[in-house]
Amino acid sequence: MNIASIRNAGIKHRIAGVAVAGAAVLAVGGATTVSAQAQSSASTSASAESSSAAAYRCPSGAICVHGYKVVNGHKKYSWASPKYSCVNHGPWKKWMPTSYINNQTHGTVAKFKDVDKRTIQKSKPASSSGPVKGKVKYPGRTFYVKPC
Repeated sequence: MNIASIRNAGIKHRIAGVAVAGAAVLAVGGATTVSAQAQSSASTSASAESSSAAAYRCPSGAICVHGYKVVNGHKKYSWASPKYSCVNHGPWKKWMPTSYINNQTHGTVAKFKDVDKRTIQKSKPASSSGPVKGKVKYPGRTFYVKPC
């Protein structure tokens, strides 16, 4: 890659697991140098799904769902607030869930539901050894999550 300079005002980037608020990014021959202030907390609206999803910590006892909505033609990724209660949470009309972290009680399975509240996917069971991650199979058809 040739020398490239990208100026990103207000866009968040993740490099080596650290969230960085972008001021200027300089890439030289494959190496990347960032001139910006690092942020220690996970970004709730990152510019890419993998960067936002990788840093999120789902609270104990919750199912956490990650997804996006389209804003001005661009996907804006974020986490929905953690869900604890055994009810249908939603509907998500313009937000598309793409992945989840199941950090509920050992063995608990969450259900992802369509617009008619029919189960279209079940999460992997929660584990006693830590949070369990998975993908939402039908982002465009998933409108609700029920944590139990």
